[in-house]
Amino acid sequence: MTVIENGEITLLERSHNETSVKDEIGVLLDQPIYPPNRTPLDIAKVTGLFYSRWSDTTFFRYLASFMLDRHQQYETMSRGMRIKLGLAVALSHDAKLLILDEPSSGLDPVMRDEMLDILRDFIVDEERAIFSVHISQAIWKRLRTT
Repeated sequence: MTVIENGEITLLERSHNETSVKDEIGVLLDQPIYPPNRTPLDIAKVTGLFYSRWSDTTFFRYLASFMLDRHQQYETMSRGMRIKLGLAVALSHDAKLLILDEPSSGLDPVMRDEMLDILRDFIVDEERAIFSVHISQAIWKRLRTT
């Protein structure tokens, strides 16, 4: 194992140790993890405490767009609904960097296309970026060319 003894890591032009840099990152895991008996409304209340630019308006706009019921318990949601909820959370605090872990894995083609449209809109702003694990070349090609 190599140990690095000097140097500096920066993220979004700031030290990776700065608490404020975490405010700039949105994360969507392959399987978002929220308490089973919580609803999107509960999740928004708690998540909003962690981000200085959290927007309930944006969050609830995404829920409406995704046709998610703000009162439905997480444990009763399908995989696609859970991904949509995770995406709504990741996009509702004006992040500059999205980190995605296999975001389209197992989604039906309609949901995958919907997600691509949202990600395409996200990166229109040149100050934003996406880092994705295991996203297929075909999906990246569509993001860049459409």
